[in-house]
Amino acid sequence: MDIARDSTGNVNSELEDTTSPLLLSNEALTKFPETFTLAIVLEINLLRQEGEDFERKLQGLDVCSTTIRFLGTIQGFVTVNNFADSLAARSAIEITGYKLKKALY
Repeated sequence: MDIARDSTGNVNSELEDTTSPLLLSNEALTKFPETFTLAIVLEINLLRQEGEDFERKLQGLDVCSTTIRFLGTIQGFVTVNNFADSLAARSAIEITGYKLKKALY
């Protein structure tokens, strides 16, 4: 959680539920809509484990959720020009688009 604290400049931010969804109450997590609980985690990312722990917590609460880890990816792989046309980036965009379309239509 040092990353969250360092990025917010708030020494106590690591204790706030706005810093990490892992800190939300079980009651709050069970109210998440299905489309919100798509987590895309990257192989090379400091918060990868936190994202996967979040998925496990949701599963433990029987919240319909999905987490996908894209191997060989780094932060920004969807938006960084060198990676934006990669199969991983295109797949992440397609999956996200599908989930949004399903929620909105």
